Amino acid sequence: MDEKPQIITYLEQVASLIPFPLYWGDKINLKILGCNQACLNAIGAKSFEDIIGKSPHVLYSKEMADNILSHVKKVIEERAPLYQEDVVTDITNGRLRYYTAFRAPLFNDNNDIIGIIGTAIEITAEKEAERLKIEAQTEQKKIYNTFKQFSNDLYNLMQTYKYTFLNAELGKNKKEYDLNIQIKLSKREKEVLYYLALNQSPKEISNILSTLENKIITTATVQALINKRLYTKFDVNTSSQLIEKANSLRLIPFLLDQ
Repeated sequence: MDEKPQIITYLEQVASLIPFPLYWGDKINLKILGCNQACLNAIGAKSFEDIIGKSPHVLYSKEMADNILSHVKKVIEERAPLYQEDVVTDITNGRLRYYTAFRAPLFNDNNDIIGIIGTAIEITAEKEAERLKIEAQTEQKKIYNTFKQFSNDLYNLMQTYKYTFLNAELGKNKKEYDLNIQIKLSKREKEVLYYLALNQSPKEISNILSTLENKIITTATVQALINKRLYTKFDVNTSSQLIEKANSLRLIPFLLDQ
């Protein structure tokens, strides 16, 4: 009968003193030759008999076992340790448990590989926290997008009511109305005109729009819109002339002629 390798004897003596999962197995199919109590706890086994002498294909699903054995094969072929993340099923309740796993070749005194030794640190709690964080971020993004759409719809609705109310109150005649609709303004032009009438500078307007739209609107973009588009449409040369003419055409609903 072959003498037991000294390294195996040593592992059997110290395994119970190690607080994290520790196991060792043969190099052919990783049948478990020994392990400690922490290893039993990690997979939900009640006794050493539940796992000693058994291979991953007995303990886990085929896909999971094939994944483990592929790492073992690589360790044996390269004669070097290997780190990877393992997902195993708790055999008592079927729940997935995540581990940062380490496997290394087990050598005898002649430097021959006689098996594999492995350990793992459970990271199930960390993975669950990461999953919950991603779900929370996704939900926050949905809420933000919904609120943003609601704000835009509310703004447009309020603008509609302002025009309707002021048109009725001021008794706008057809000539004035026809003059108004001759100047077509884009949504961005209306926004800039609105904030200009509130005495906001191009820089302040760019900051406001950037915040509302959650993207960068540069001061140069706002200034170019004023100089090249609004001045041209209203045939004016200054911001004060622009506001005055826009107000006379009732294109700034919250302002009234003095």
